Amino acid sequence: MIRKLTVLFVILVVLLVGCAQDPTESDEYTQLEEELAATEAMLAETEELRAAITAETRPVQEEWFAAWNASDGDAVLSLMASGGRHYCPATGTQGVSGGDLAAFVEEGWEMTAADIVSATRTQNPGDSAATGDDYVVVTEFTLNGHPGYLSILHLRGLEGSLRVLDHHAYPPSPRF
Repeated sequence: MIRKLTVLFVILVVLLVGCAQDPTESDEYTQLEEELAATEAMLAETEELRAAITAETRPVQEEWFAAWNASDGDAVLSLMASGGRHYCPATGTQGVSGGDLAAFVEEGWEMTAADIVSATRTQNPGDSAATGDDYVVVTEFTLNGHPGYLSILHLRGLEGSLRVLDHHAYPPSPRF
């Protein structure tokens, strides 16, 4: 019994001594505060970069959707990079480009309520000789009155002259 009381007394003393110190004055607390400040600075920098990328890619995304909504196949082709293709369930796995794409656009696909979900700059590992920038822009939109579609534009080029390398459009996924 004395042994149990001694153990309890030791635990009580340790707890009282530990609680008597101000935890904000510990080295560990100071280190955590510094790490938090560094993380917050990185987050702010990331948000600024995201906003800049979105601002740079938004005009191309808006022109792309406007050309589709106007059923203007030639305008869509003018926004495409050489060899660019469009893929969606209606075009099959091979997608379409050139005259086939222009004719497909002219069928009247209306993409409205477009909202950029994500825009990011990409670079292949070891690709130090890039001749321009690569971006991936994900947009949620409504297709012919049906919401929930996703558009993924792969853009390539220099600032102010970005072109659509490929475009993938996906129908809404079923909700479980």
